[in-house]
Amino acid sequence: MNEIHLHLLTNHLPIIGVLIATIILISGLLLKKKDITSTGVFTLLFSGISAYIAHVTGEKAEHIAENIPGVTEALIEHHEESSQPFFILMLIVAAVALICIFLKNRNQNLYKYGTYLLAILGVASIGFSYKAGKSGGEIRHEEIREGYVVPSANEIESDSH
Repeated sequence: MNEIHLHLLTNHLPIIGVLIATIILISGLLLKKKDITSTGVFTLLFSGISAYIAHVTGEKAEHIAENIPGVTEALIEHHEESSQPFFILMLIVAAVALICIFLKNRNQNLYKYGTYLLAILGVASIGFSYKAGKSGGEIRHEEIREGYVVPSANEIESDSH
């Protein structure tokens, strides 16, 4: 297993994790269920940690990916630039989640406001996660790149002969 395998195994965790965790957290806040809210906070912490792991493995995978036919440095750079805001936001999410965990049994008022802030950060992170994931997918999947033209049935049939 090399760095690309590790990156491919970990890069989906923060993207899917932040979506699921934010839904759990907001559900807990709306339903006024402390256990559900706590689950959302812990899951956002996990998502933030997984974003760090995906970032580190991505840095290492970049050097291997540059040598794969069809992968351009421009695609990798675009992914790196698109992922950076998501990575930074997820580090903030993880830090706020950690503070919330610390505050939970110490200061309920600050904990409550922290969870609201965490919900807002989670929602914001979802948009950035889309950009990071899409730009990463574009590296190997030309069919999702801007300007891709779907081949006609005749072109596909003539290529198979």
